[in-house]
Amino acid sequence: MTLLLCLAAALAPQGGVLPEWEARKLVDKVMSDIAKIQPMFEQLDPSRWQDKSAGAVYTPYWKGAQAETKSVEITGAKFTQQPERLTTGLDFLYRLDSLHSQVSLLSQGIRRYQNAALADLLDAAMREAASSRDAVRQHVYDLAALREKELEVASNEAQRCRAQLAKPGSTPKGASGR
Repeated sequence: MTLLLCLAAALAPQGGVLPEWEARKLVDKVMSDIAKIQPMFEQLDPSRWQDKSAGAVYTPYWKGAQAETKSVEITGAKFTQQPERLTTGLDFLYRLDSLHSQVSLLSQGIRRYQNAALADLLDAAMREAASSRDAVRQHVYDLAALREKELEVASNEAQRCRAQLAKPGSTPKGASGR
């Protein structure tokens, strides 16, 4: 009975872990924010910039940011389906961070070689997504802390059971003395 109470307490949603519906809503907000940058990518083509060497430098960032946007969409959809999965959340965060880095580098080139106003729009869209991204990061951190606590409770209970079974004269229930 004690084991069941401990496990129930450990598995119950903790103060920091968002309910699934709220986590889904948060991921949807991030996805909505990220979707705003896709039309901006369509206005770019660094290979056509006046400074061809700059275009050659920034083209991989442009293509990488476009590819990473698609990866964010895919991992975001998976995380929306399973917001309690730590690995899916981490994958989503890694993709978001990679996108943020690529867009930040690309924005510098846009500002210098194409259009400062477009760079400002791109930066503003990424700043808008940042608060949602930080909330997702906190949710994933809270999930990790919860999983760690669950593992600790299970490990402690296993240790307690082993110690009880190792006591002289203790036999498991249902064991015949043969």
